[in-house]
Amino acid sequence: METEKLEKALEIMRERFGHDTLIALATVEKNRPAVRAVNSYYETDSFYVITHGKSNKMRQIEGNPYVSICGDWFTANGVGENLGHPLDRKNREIMETLRKAFSAWYTNGHVNEKDSNTCILRIRLTDGLLLSHGTRYQIDFTSILEAHNHNLNIHYTAPKYVWKKLEQLYMEMPGWNGELGEGQLWFGGLDGKRISVSVEPGGLQFFAKMPKQEWIDWFSLFKRRASEILGCEVGEPEDGFEFIAF
Repeated sequence: METEKLEKALEIMRERFGHDTLIALATVEKNRPAVRAVNSYYETDSFYVITHGKSNKMRQIEGNPYVSICGDWFTANGVGENLGHPLDRKNREIMETLRKAFSAWYTNGHVNEKDSNTCILRIRLTDGLLLSHGTRYQIDFTSILEAHNHNLNIHYTAPKYVWKKLEQLYMEMPGWNGELGEGQLWFGGLDGKRISVSVEPGGLQFFAKMPKQEWIDWFSLFKRRASEILGCEVGEPEDGFEFIAF
């Protein structure tokens, strides 16, 4: 889809679904489909639902994560994912948004955050068809580029051996462009996808422009590998990870 048309489609998506809205969610179990209406919130390439981990839909998604949705002249396919409990540290940012979006009912007894099985269902869209005023928008959600900016708890005063180990990791990460120097770079092709990193007072700072899920997977891999080679837990200071004392 042309960039201008894609931007228009995403604008319509935000207007229609960027708030508490009902959608039909279809799952499959033993070749038998099941569908139900769920309260949801849309953002970029995903719908988010607050639900219970022991519900039929979550059991079905655990067995087969491929789902379909439908709502307000929009149909799509996607992948269901249990993001864990609303109070999990990793979910802090999205929960700030969801509590506002679902404020009409979130605290009236509909959601029990004390229940360990309460969870966030993320429906990561892969492809969809949006209709608006006679125009058909066939959307490939896997191609949407987003900007991401994250710091890690590796201080600029870390000793040289730390940076040597990180340089080796840089070159082993997917998309490495083959050059070491100021501001390491991954990808950087004509498709606009890129990742760069620099050493800042606030920590090791990454900037990326790429599809959200691809970035999450790449950054999670980097944090896991960095933790292994440095022998300590690498994470984001905003998530409570203190700077590492080497």
